[in-house]
Amino acid sequence: MVSDVIRELGELLTRKGADYGGTAAIDRAAQAAGVDTDTVFRVMLALKLSRITELAAANHEPANEPLEDSLMDLAGYAVLWLEHRRSCGPGSHNAPL
Repeated sequence: MVSDVIRELGELLTRKGADYGGTAAIDRAAQAAGVDTDTVFRVMLALKLSRITELAAANHEPANEPLEDSLMDLAGYAVLWLEHRRSCGPGSHNAPL
């Protein structure tokens, strides 16, 4: 059920947020790379999509991070990006979507 997946995603984001420091880690990555946070999120989503494409085309189970994990990460990054944009307020992002 969708509600089960959303609950699992929320639990995953809470656990990973505790490990990584929430969206502040994205801000730090953006600062270190000299780019805006929207760019960091776009790159992270692109990397996950690339991973998902490879996993979906493979004829075997991967040794690490199965397809379901990558799909959950992709959804998580999208949620974190939305949360970050909302928390920063309008006009606080200098890169177009």
